[in-house]
Amino acid sequence: MVNILSVIAFFCITILFIQLVYALIKIKGFQKVLFGGIAICMIWWLACCLIGYGSSKLTTVWFCFKASVPSFTFLHCFMLHFVLIFTNSRRNWIILAVIYLPSIIFTYFGVTSEFVYSAFSKIGYFWTGSPSGSILTILFSVQYLSYYIISITLLIIFANRTQSHRLSKISVILAASLFTTILFFNIEPFLLPLVSNYKSLMISPNAAIIWVTGVWYAIIHYKLFSYSANSLLETILQNVEFALFVSNSDGLIIRKNSTAETLTKYNNRPIINLKELIPVEEFSGNNKTRHCKYLLRQNGKPVLVKLSENPVCDNYGDLTMTAATGLIEGLTLFHEVYNLTKREMEVAACLMNGMTAPQISKKYGTAINTIKSQMSSLYSKTGVNSKIELIRKMEDSSVIQKPS
Repeated sequence: MVNILSVIAFFCITILFIQLVYALIKIKGFQKVLFGGIAICMIWWLACCLIGYGSSKLTTVWFCFKASVPSFTFLHCFMLHFVLIFTNSRRNWIILAVIYLPSIIFTYFGVTSEFVYSAFSKIGYFWTGSPSGSILTILFSVQYLSYYIISITLLIIFANRTQSHRLSKISVILAASLFTTILFFNIEPFLLPLVSNYKSLMISPNAAIIWVTGVWYAIIHYKLFSYSANSLLETILQNVEFALFVSNSDGLIIRKNSTAETLTKYNNRPIINLKELIPVEEFSGNNKTRHCKYLLRQNGKPVLVKLSENPVCDNYGDLTMTAATGLIEGLTLFHEVYNLTKREMEVAACLMNGMTAPQISKKYGTAINTIKSQMSSLYSKTGVNSKIELIRKMEDSSVIQKPS
């Protein structure tokens, strides 16, 4: 028989399974085993609850509960071990034996004798459990609560001690999610029946999703257990101000950083292939590195970008890719203020790089009188009388004033 508790348990199991798969892909090392153990314990526990919630027979309910005992007796062991690794706390085989041995004992007696619940009864559509007051249950409560208190304490201490803002935030997330989970683990089945006539519906296992979601969030946003030198390099590349393009041997761009993503061709089309770009100026470099200046747009505004193209070869000397880094120079304001045409911008860029009118004419295959006419238009629009004044104004963009 399906009821609302069965539906909730199924939903939680589905979410936990998705989070487990994602986390196992992202987490590296032995932490993957521990997190897998935590998630599997929770899924196992909830699967037993799912069957028990929908059962109509008392014997099935008791069987499901006994079957779930190993999952919740070892859950807090895996959690504490997980926290010990994350906080770099001292651990050896003696400490681990002290952590895991009690759970082995509790699992044996939990399956063979009265444990946690003394009886189950059905009220309407739902089964309810009566908490057991046995010595075994009290000792188990002391054990798992102490493990969670130690885990939360270690996380708080580590958050205050570490110099890493990332690790500090992860510690706070894990401590908060763990505290919330433990709160829900104990309020519904134990505290409420203790202070009122409430009968436990045994829904507390669903709170397990809170802890796993906290770990999952830390993995996605703060790269928990997956942060490496490559992750650090990626972060740096995405936050530097220069543009980075990585292209294959054919010039096709296979990687850009966030600054490069803001650049387009002058006609606002995306930059797909480095070999399609026509440089305004190409200047000297070593035998391997090519230095060029390109007239591009950044967020729709024209800019002059100086790209240094560095070929990357494999062990056999074959070209595999090219890494191009670009510094963005200031032509944006110049174009906006003086309303220059594309050709006037190209001529201005050439003049800024020391080219003469005959050189510009040869570069673009245009009559020298046409270039001189464009230079005159450029001087007129910018309010200067010579090439030197134009270059000085272009280099000092802070003095640009909109013509009256």
